[in-house]
Amino acid sequence: GYYTPASGQVGQPFHADAAFGVDDMPGNCIAEWEDVVISGVLPPGLDVANSTSSVIAGTPATAGHWPVIVTFHALGCTYDTKYRVDRAIKVTFRIAP
Repeated sequence: GYYTPASGQVGQPFHADAAFGVDDMPGNCIAEWEDVVISGVLPPGLDVANSTSSVIAGTPATAGHWPVIVTFHALGCTYDTKYRVDRAIKVTFRIAP
């Protein structure tokens, strides 16, 4: 998985969400998970809506590079409740001045 976009600009609205490539999940999979945990520090001004949301949004207040790990607990497909895994996505948010 990956986050897109991973770059933004100070003072400009920012909205990033997780995406999963065709090799990450089975075909026709609608991904679901129990919760999302972020390790590291998000750029000031950005946050997640709640513990089950994969969206990171807000208005960045500080320029820099912000590496975080976003862990999806019990990630799987809506039609397959037996196979669930924890999956971590490493992303560096790059915020320009």
